[in-house]
Amino acid sequence: HDRTMQSLGRQPQPACMMLVAIVLFDSAAAFVCPGWGLQRARSTGVLRQGASRSSRPPLQYLRASATGVEAVALLKERFLQLSQESGDPAIGVPENVQGALDDIARQLEAQNAIKDVATTNSLALDGTWRVRYTNCVPPSNGQLGPFVGAPFQVVDIEKGSYQNRLGFFGRNVEVVLSADWTVRDGDTWIVTFRTLGLEVFGQGLPKIKFPKGTSKTWCMTYTDADTRLVRAGSDGAYSPSRALGLYDKTSGIEKDAFLFYMTREPAK
Repeated sequence: HDRTMQSLGRQPQPACMMLVAIVLFDSAAAFVCPGWGLQRARSTGVLRQGASRSSRPPLQYLRASATGVEAVALLKERFLQLSQESGDPAIGVPENVQGALDDIARQLEAQNAIKDVATTNSLALDGTWRVRYTNCVPPSNGQLGPFVGAPFQVVDIEKGSYQNRLGFFGRNVEVVLSADWTVRDGDTWIVTFRTLGLEVFGQGLPKIKFPKGTSKTWCMTYTDADTRLVRAGSDGAYSPSRALGLYDKTSGIEKDAFLFYMTREPAK
């Protein structure tokens, strides 16, 4: 606790104004308790219309009878249809719907044709990906307080860099978490978080540095030309939010604790 607070205390004054952001965005990339995130989304309310709350998912969402390429296309279509009942990005998804989405995700993962994306085939990850659904806490799912933004993951294989970007007002204002990675195995990265900053109309403000050793495990479980599934968790790594006691210390421990469903953004 003392080490974390001392690290934050040495930052310049503009960064201190972002203390709440670092706690939230560490949670975004630190993959903390999904139950807390669901409660938070419900209690704060979301400034957006059209996010329905199904009491139970329609059975036709749960299983695909098709095979091969047809099955993959159908599963992806069904996943987005179901998640978008709670908005896009999905916010406050009911627990039973989360279960249905996980079921569809596992069927997709069983069809994964691109292996070794952490190493040999890493170029398949390169580019900008929009987060459509996650069972992680805000702002990973696009929610920051009562507001909903546009959450993206940007992977630059050539530079070896990774960013979480949460955009507002047409992405003219973005919270930006920057990171890099090391390879754990053919389909897994250890992502180390470096800085957190704010960009306004493309101009960056002073950044906060994460405490040394703040990292998470990324398991790339499904990848194709337009869709990625990642399962992620702390896997024993250090988290400032956990050190500060802001959530249950037993939450999000497993390396595959949380699911992220992303679709590729067109290249500019």
